[in-house]
Amino acid sequence: MDGYRGAKISFIEEFFELYAAGRRDFSGLSFDSIDGDFSLLEGADLSGINLAGANLAQFNLTGINFSGAYLVGIDFSEGSVYECNLSRADLRGANLIKTGLHADLRSADLSYANLTRANLAGTIGPAILNNTNLAEADLRNTVGFMHKNGLELRQVRYGNIGTFFWNTIMPDGSIETGPVYIADWV
Repeated sequence: MDGYRGAKISFIEEFFELYAAGRRDFSGLSFDSIDGDFSLLEGADLSGINLAGANLAQFNLTGINFSGAYLVGIDFSEGSVYECNLSRADLRGANLIKTGLHADLRSADLSYANLTRANLAGTIGPAILNNTNLAEADLRNTVGFMHKNGLELRQVRYGNIGTFFWNTIMPDGSIETGPVYIADWV
């Protein structure tokens, strides 16, 4: 894949035109250098896209379909992936941190996603995972995620109800064969 090289995309509308025309490799793209109506991103279908190493920090990515996307090393920090479809996405080393709060993964579908070495931490505590689907996800060496005996009470206090684990590879390498919900660990 040749990847994104330089400031070739000036407007968000141009980005969508290229995607609609069949381009999928936008690796390394910095959305900071693009102008236009970013509300168009909300709910967009970007399945199968390659945004490896892209900078999407501080963007609202609500409801985007990133299924099957190659998102290795992507920076989602300070942004929102609320209700995103990230099933089968490769998120190895992705940065999903939230400074001052929690990484917000509420209602996201992360089934079959690879989150190895991803950073889900917030400065207050671990990620909010309410109604998140983590079936078959790979969470090895994930930062900002607690499991069973390491589950913190504050995590429960913030909700995390309905998070679904089934054959999920946990941060310590163990496999949660589930189905189990975070609430079951308390």
